[in-house]
Amino acid sequence: MSASIVAIYSGAARPEIFGTTPGRTGFRRAAWEGPAQVTETGIVGDELADPRRLGRANHAVYLFNQVHYAFFEQVLNKSLPGACFAENLTYEGPDETEFRIGDRLAVGDVILRITTPRVPCYKLRHFLDAPQGFPAAFSATGKTGFYASVEQTGEVRTGDALCLIGTDPRNATVAELNEALTGFTLDPALVGRVLASPDLLPGAADQIRERMARFRPELSVQPLSGRIVGHALLAPDTAAIDIEVLNGQTPEWAPGQFITLGHSAGAGALYRCYSLISGPTASDPATPFSIAVRASEGTTRETSLSRRLVDGEVLGEGVTVYPPSGEFLLSDDCTVPRVYIAGGIGITPILAHLRALFRTTVSPKVHLVYVARTGEVAVFAEELAQMAAASEEFSFELWLTAEVGTASRHGRPDFADLVRNLPDPAEVYVCGPVAMIEELRRAYGATGRPNARLHFEMFEPPATDGEAAVDSAKIRIAGTGVEGLWTTEDGTLLNWVETRTGFRPPAACRSGLCRTCEATLDQGVVVYPSGIAAPAPGRVLLCCGRPGSGTLEVGLPAGTACSRTLEEQETPA
Repeated sequence: MSASIVAIYSGAARPEIFGTTPGRTGFRRAAWEGPAQVTETGIVGDELADPRRLGRANHAVYLFNQVHYAFFEQVLNKSLPGACFAENLTYEGPDETEFRIGDRLAVGDVILRITTPRVPCYKLRHFLDAPQGFPAAFSATGKTGFYASVEQTGEVRTGDALCLIGTDPRNATVAELNEALTGFTLDPALVGRVLASPDLLPGAADQIRERMARFRPELSVQPLSGRIVGHALLAPDTAAIDIEVLNGQTPEWAPGQFITLGHSAGAGALYRCYSLISGPTASDPATPFSIAVRASEGTTRETSLSRRLVDGEVLGEGVTVYPPSGEFLLSDDCTVPRVYIAGGIGITPILAHLRALFRTTVSPKVHLVYVARTGEVAVFAEELAQMAAASEEFSFELWLTAEVGTASRHGRPDFADLVRNLPDPAEVYVCGPVAMIEELRRAYGATGRPNARLHFEMFEPPATDGEAAVDSAKIRIAGTGVEGLWTTEDGTLLNWVETRTGFRPPAACRSGLCRTCEATLDQGVVVYPSGIAAPAPGRVLLCCGRPGSGTLEVGLPAGTACSRTLEEQETPA
């Protein structure tokens, strides 16, 4: 390994104004001209203004690869001076994909041990004068640098060689740990590798498990053993798959839920979530779980579990099954109409709903809008047509975007018009491509209807593309009687709450990563800057979100403080 120290920096904590909020920071660091003394807590004279969950000793020295400067200069379209990422050691050499947790590094007569990647907060954006959302985008690149503890104190000089003197291949890379700490996919195989790392700090393991419980609760339970026992092509790119759960285990499920399936092969373990069509029942516990799987064009068996399943490669083989989970469930309110909107393979959980409804009575009315490319890939369309013919309470329209069909509508429905003409009230269920869901979400929010009656099913965070906020919006804080006017000068919703009301929601990173400020979105639409992974439907990140509709109603997260009583609060201007 060839690596060396390019520059050394340190800095004392000092006051700083972040926007309009005073604080303290050790972010501003100056270069060392001569040798720097390194103690157990880092370079002499270097300070961290804020406490660290993993402890000061595990954040003793921050190393950042010099090659990352050119990358971020291109991202930010400007020249970046040394130490602008607040690193202690700028180095040349391997990056986060090569260094591992627990690697021991010798530099000068100092020995360091890698502990954790850098997880940025709002201060990074402040000092780089970067766009909102940059801290999350920074983490998503994987070019984060990393912290190290000090095993042996001593001196370090610019130009010193940086030598890897110990590594354990069982440890995850810094990049993998960063993905587990800041990503939202939380792939089970990756998380498993990270949690199995012998040198993973207990505090970091706790953070990952907390994130699993919050963002992938279905993976926080013990997985089951299963076997693929059925395969039937429904379309050239789609197959129905039956999964038998072994050892007499029959987990309960409800229509609309999904399972997470894992399969190990020579290319490694692959995992993916699939909505259930059917599964075991109390009267027939031996019934296998049934899913419908579509393989995307251009995918391979090495990288896509869906491709393995559709091609029939895993028939008869063992799989890992995480028990059914998900909140895309039938509403308990049986007094209002139900409207379903499905795109492509998003018909799967909706079909499970409809079958459950037809086992009882379809009342009140149910309407389905199903959008597919062609009749050939519109799986289950025949069954749905039969349901519509059998019940006056169920209506069904099929839209084919790539062909003209005699029994279907041609082209793409006008979703905004569809939402405007929904029955009021109505329970609305949407499942399909993320772009379709986001379009419907925005159209629905613009109507002012309560978000509690809008239900989504998606298996990835919605993309954000820097959508424009409105110029002004009326905001209500649910359950408090507090409401007021937001304008563009107010910035984020968190800033509006903090400056215009007496409330102080919990907020840590203020950059969309920690999700401490996540709250409920009871009405309206919120938009986010590019790079921010939007939360689940009906939720809002106060620290990054801005109104995307003229009226919002938001709840506040647990732990919100109040500087004065509600009686003392005036309606914010």
